[in-house]
Amino acid sequence: ITDQIPGYMDDEITMLNVGEIECFIVEDERTYAVCRNRTRYLVKSRLYELEGRLPGDFVRISRSVIANWKNISKLKVQLSGAVDAVFQSGYTECISRRCFADLKRRYGL
Repeated sequence: ITDQIPGYMDDEITMLNVGEIECFIVEDERTYAVCRNRTRYLVKSRLYELEGRLPGDFVRISRSVIANWKNISKLKVQLSGAVDAVFQSGYTECISRRCFADLKRRYGL
């Protein structure tokens, strides 16, 4: 379990404090860390690799997103029945139905 991960932006490498990261997302086959200040850093690891290295507060909420449960401020249910995770920064990601069922069991939602 690690408490810092290197994040890449332009020609800089920043050591990201894991607690400041709201989620990891995959877009265009690249993994990004989205931080509390809404800054996105490229991360040179795949989601499945990160899952093994991150603390237990990080949970998979869809095929392409791992979220920091401590940084989710609310869960928002859409009319369609879909559930969104709204992070402290206001950033929003959709939770897949299968992952939401796991979260309900894990956290007693």
